[in-house]
Amino acid sequence: MKAHLLKHYIQPENMLWWYGWNIFLAHRVLTIGEHLDSIDSITSKEIVTCAQKYLSIKNVHVAALGSISESDIQFKN
Repeated sequence: MKAHLLKHYIQPENMLWWYGWNIFLAHRVLTIGEHLDSIDSITSKEIVTCAQKYLSIKNVHVAALGSISESDIQFKN
């Protein structure tokens, strides 16, 4: 997600779109930096909780980039 944001919004017209929609939806200017920080604040527990809610456990395949260990991921039936 972070790579997509940085690649896509480096163009001035896309950056203007970003700020326009943030003002419309959030009623304030949400910077790309703030959004990147919010992505960094997502914990492995939150990812697992979301996956358990929306994904079928019998067909789960997970790919993770970054500092994550096998002990961070626990699936429950």
